[in-house]
Amino acid sequence: MSLIKIALVDADFFFSYFGSDQYTEHAKRLFNKIIQKEITIEVASELFDDLINGYRADGFPLEDICDIIEAIKSTNLKVIPSTPTIVLEAMRWYIKHKGSRKLHYFDSFHVATAIHSNHKNLITTDSYIHKIAEEAKINVIHLRTF
Repeated sequence: MSLIKIALVDADFFFSYFGSDQYTEHAKRLFNKIIQKEITIEVASELFDDLINGYRADGFPLEDICDIIEAIKSTNLKVIPSTPTIVLEAMRWYIKHKGSRKLHYFDSFHVATAIHSNHKNLITTDSYIHKIAEEAKINVIHLRTF
């Protein structure tokens, strides 16, 4: 288990928590740590657009998406706004690393937000983000560690 006390999470955490995949149990354990205040979770404001687009692409009814956003809201997560500095950083990462099986558009915002956070921690299942962690100078923690 990770000893971190604060971290950003990307959409992967929520897709696993509210879905059923190989990381669902890990996401549930992390969610319990959040509820028990063992770890503080932050999200990039872009996360909500990422989630909505992902769920819509999977054919989720809009009402169900609203329920998921309500559940996320109830956890009182800290939302880090996408400032012009973060947006420019995200675009530079996306320009440099975009492509099939590489850095996705929304993920570039999670990376940029982690870079500009005080703690530099990002929890994700994304293998490409793990590959660029050293270059980005962020600490990437795989969701399966929970």
